[in-house]
Amino acid sequence: MQIDQTIKLTYTLTGGATAGSATWSSGTPSVATIDQNGNVKAIGKGSTRITLVVTAGDKTYTATKTIKVDAAVVALNSVAINPAITTIKFGDTVTFRAALSPSNASIESVVWSSSNASVATIESNGRATGAGAGVATIKVVVTAVDGTKKEATASLTVTAPEAVTSITFSKNSMEPMFVGDNRSVMVTITPKEAVVTQKTWTSDNSAVATIDANGRLYAISAGVAEIKLETTDRTGAKCSNSFMLTVKSNYTSSFTLGKNSYEMEIGETVYPEIITSPPNAEITNISFSYKSDVNGLISYDNRNCSITGKKEGYGVLTVTVTFDDKTKHTAQADIRVLPMRIDSVSFSPSKTVLTLGKSLTDHTSASYRITPSNASFQYIDFRSDDTSVAVIDDKSATSASGSRRVDAVGEGACTISMIITLTDGSTRTESFTITVV
Repeated sequence: MQIDQTIKLTYTLTGGATAGSATWSSGTPSVATIDQNGNVKAIGKGSTRITLVVTAGDKTYTATKTIKVDAAVVALNSVAINPAITTIKFGDTVTFRAALSPSNASIESVVWSSSNASVATIESNGRATGAGAGVATIKVVVTAVDGTKKEATASLTVTAPEAVTSITFSKNSMEPMFVGDNRSVMVTITPKEAVVTQKTWTSDNSAVATIDANGRLYAISAGVAEIKLETTDRTGAKCSNSFMLTVKSNYTSSFTLGKNSYEMEIGETVYPEIITSPPNAEITNISFSYKSDVNGLISYDNRNCSITGKKEGYGVLTVTVTFDDKTKHTAQADIRVLPMRIDSVSFSPSKTVLTLGKSLTDHTSASYRITPSNASFQYIDFRSDDTSVAVIDDKSATSASGSRRVDAVGEGACTISMIITLTDGSTRTESFTITVV
């Protein structure tokens, strides 16, 4: 049966028995149903068992029948190919689709073919591959379950393959090598759409360097060799390029520092001299480190090979140098960071003569400045050598610039001083004279 089809089942009792009652049932109603008159209706695809129970007198008879339901046959009206016209490059693929009308037509088979296999081949799933430049007609034949056949065609153009126009090698691939080293040569093929079918690597001096079929270089002995790559592409054309490879002998490089110790003030930058052996040894990296009880004693710039004093104290500098033969060596030197010296000090009042008044005491502001502003010192004290004449705000200062108030007390003259206590405990004094009238 097919879905939605209806048939009627009947039964016959043998032996002269007379039926009393009959009961019909379906084991799987989702496949087919049956009413008590024996009318079967196909509902869905599958199989179900129809059971009949008949009562005749004091006896009961049972019979069964299997009903198979198939999907309804949908006739095929037409077929088309999508895409109908297309172009691909040599070696590329495209998949064609058979568009059925109606889309749910009952199909027995789909067969694809190409009119010219030298231009394009096609698989049973409609996937076509460009085999050569030209035009091929792609054909599909669809056979329906009722035996109906429909066919359609499409046009496929295959363009010619692209030839290799240039070969370039990466910069790192052409760098000198040391005896015993090996590395892969990195290559760029132009245009990238070109398909290379064969690569041939050669060395004109196998005693110096060899290269395998995968483009891996092996340094054998000191000298120079020409490394060449020749390609063959799908067009059959050949393209080549080469570079000169230098292989160096292995040697042990070393270095020393120009001094055994370095001194600098806070903020001062020095450049330790690197003396290599042999003198022409090639350095690939320089790095600095240090040990000290003073955290942040110095800072360092590996790129510019320099160190800068940051805090007063002592330490040991370690310099690590990596050479192009891949060896690393270290050297050490003592370092001492000194306090930054004071270049100049200014200390002066806005006026040097103060007047005693009956109701208001005269005063002035004394400004001070230490240059440079980041010079090293501990603190600054302010003093008057005669407080009966004038007094100054004697609060200690730690900043490199500021001001203090000076007040008149009595007639006369006195010296106002600022005393700078340096990091080593010594002092430096600046002063001026105040007159009170």
